[in-house]
Amino acid sequence: MGEMLNNGTIVIHIEKAHSEYGGSYQAINNLFLKEFGKNAIYVNREQDLGIEGLRRAKEAYKPIRMVKKSIIYRKWY
Repeated sequence: MGEMLNNGTIVIHIEKAHSEYGGSYQAINNLFLKEFGKNAIYVNREQDLGIEGLRRAKEAYKPIRMVKKSIIYRKWY
């Protein structure tokens, strides 16, 4: 599931496939982008949630940039 963020970037929010079938996630991404990302220059695959396997899978696509996320806490007085 995803959407166009702006004129040049498509965001993939979630992807789900049967992991026992090799290449299924790659196929889902490929087909999704062919259908819905025709005008996209960039693909934002969102955060890896600190999950090492998810991080490696996303890095396999050779990202041009990764943004470090931060958490802001409110200080209660």
